[in-house]
Amino acid sequence: FSVDLNDYIGEFTTVEVNGSFNGWCGVCNPMTETSAGSGIYETTIDLPAGDIEYKFTVNATQAGLEYYETLVEGDPCTVSAFGFTNRFLSIGTTDIVLDTVCFESCSSCDDVVPNYSVTFKVDMNDYTGTFSNMYLNGNFNGWCGACALMTDDNSDGVYEITITLAEGQYEYKFTANDYFETLEAGTFCTLTTDQFTNRVIDLSGDTVLDAVCFESCNACGVTGMDELATEQYSVFPNPSNGLVQLSSETLYDVQTIRVYSHTGQIVRTISFNSMENSMLDLQDLPSGVYHLEIQSVTGMGVENIMIMK
Repeated sequence: FSVDLNDYIGEFTTVEVNGSFNGWCGVCNPMTETSAGSGIYETTIDLPAGDIEYKFTVNATQAGLEYYETLVEGDPCTVSAFGFTNRFLSIGTTDIVLDTVCFESCSSCDDVVPNYSVTFKVDMNDYTGTFSNMYLNGNFNGWCGACALMTDDNSDGVYEITITLAEGQYEYKFTANDYFETLEAGTFCTLTTDQFTNRVIDLSGDTVLDAVCFESCNACGVTGMDELATEQYSVFPNPSNGLVQLSSETLYDVQTIRVYSHTGQIVRTISFNSMENSMLDLQDLPSGVYHLEIQSVTGMGVENIMIMK
């Protein structure tokens, strides 16, 4: 077993490997640094053929300071059951020398994709069906059904859950008992793939999502943007690097432009100055699909743009 602690930001004095093979005993299998200052710790253990689960730990010798690494459910080196996500290894009849992996990752530290905390929220106050539990399901947990329980600690009808995910794009839905919400294709918070329409999030940092109504992209009581759209605008070039021009016959009536991310979060609010054409500078936003909600004195229009860097 070999683990790289160079990217670990916590303090530690000892490193261990713990698993089903040693009863998660804490101090049974200490690891040693390969050379002074290398930050890479190894140990060799004789184990019988079979399947094991394990984790790397630090400070097992210090009561109250021991820490078991946190792993992302669905990562290729892991297995999840009963609310626990551990590393997984099948041992055969030959010796194994495992690759060095970064602490809390399936990859080497050079290849690690950042992990972020994301909080999902769903408002069930307008839901007319009956349910006893709410769950979060997505491609990050294999659409597992009841494995990610959401809670409503203050009994306000808004259920939430916070999980850790690697940087990237994910599809997901909220589930009332075993009922997966139905979402309308083409709405701004969704992505349709192979006839399946799911919510989508492009994760690039710690995120707390706004509460949305079950089976809607919007908060409960808020009419969808597409339903309100009455004005026609032109946005070009599209795709662009983030510098786009907006034009319309009634552009002089525009008051405010709100820029929404693909997850429905407002990432920019722009007060509009009267002129026939206007250049919008969104070059600081990361690549992705964005939605412009253009509010004028006569109504509202919605345009989608793609930023590509």
